[in-house]
Order: sequence, then structure tokens, then C-alpha cells
Amino acid sequence: MGFDGQARRGYCSGLYRQSHLAAEHQSDTQRRRILTCGATTGFEAVTDLRYVWVREISIIGSNGWGEGDLHTLLDLVSRKKLKPVIDRVLPLEDIREAHRLIEEREFFGKIIIHP
Repeated sequence: MGFDGQARRGYCSGLYRQSHLAAEHQSDTQRRRILTCGATTGFEAVTDLRYVWVREISIIGSNGWGEGDLHTLLDLVSRKKLKPVIDRVLPLEDIREAHRLIEEREFFGKIIIHP
């Protein structure tokens, strides 16, 4: 759902593995939009284009945030309209563990390092 209560058909991700992208395209939903805002798992995303054109999927890239977007985001968080997903908070001395969790993909959300 969007902030206005309207249903949305879309997907947003910054983590694309080849199999992940292919699975998203094979969804039964027609006319979806996939927004990618990064390529932290690599820049090569291979998929079967039949699913893209048959289901009329749009793939949209975003290269970052404008200052106004950041203010809007912070406002939404402060009004509790948007809640960030935090997997865990680790002390600085556990930085190696934080890297291991990320490399092994054993997290969901953000890992916060507390000094």
C-alpha cells in the first residue's frame, strides 16, 4: 500500500542476485514495476526477457536521493509513518561479525554499528 492507502504493484530492491531478479520477473502479476536502487551483489543481472515483455514489467533505476527526498524520508520516520528495518545493533568491537553477517547474507534490514 502507498501512503495514500492505494494498492501498489511494485517491488523495490538494492540487492539483486541473478536468481532473485529472475524470480521477480516470473511473478504472475501483470504490469509491475521493479525499482532498483543499487547493485550491492554485483552489476550483472541476467534474466529471461520473455517474462518482462509478456507481463509488461517496467524496470526502473534510481541513482540516489535529492535533498528534498531525504527531508521527506526523515519526516515520515519522525511521524512514525515509516519504520526502518533494523536487524541488529552491534558494538564497534564486533565489526568483523557484522561483515560476516553481510557477506553470508545472514541479516534482514540494516546492521547498525554502535561506537
